[in-house]
Amino acid sequence: MNKRYFILIPLLLIWLAVCAYIAYQGQFPTQEQIDNAEILSLQIHNNYPMSEILQACFIYSIWMASYAFLFCSKYSAKHPFISFAFCSILPILLPLLSFVWAIDVPPYIAALIIITWITSLIHFLLLPILLPIYRKYIYPKQSF
Repeated sequence: MNKRYFILIPLLLIWLAVCAYIAYQGQFPTQEQIDNAEILSLQIHNNYPMSEILQACFIYSIWMASYAFLFCSKYSAKHPFISFAFCSILPILLPLLSFVWAIDVPPYIAALIIITWITSLIHFLLLPILLPIYRKYIYPKQSF
């Protein structure tokens, strides 16, 4: 196996941890359900939102797939600025969209918003430093 594909293991582990966190947050009731139960003096019946959680995990999997492209593609090694700009579309759009999502959201969407902001910060603060170091050791210059 080519050594440039070993980065996929940490990306998969990050994706699994994020999906587990989002799925964990899906078990809690929303604030609207809590308020309605207090008004009506009823017990809260929270149905697990499986399809919404799968959609949130799918959104994050697209983000991780863009990182897999950024780290493993030969095109991204030849054209690092274009590929970084292409992979920066989601870290720009999703935090901006989170301002629209953030109005009275369920806990699993709040978890996705928090993860989105953290991943965007990592993308713009750490990735420009770590990506050249990664490429230096994975794609060494070959002398003939």
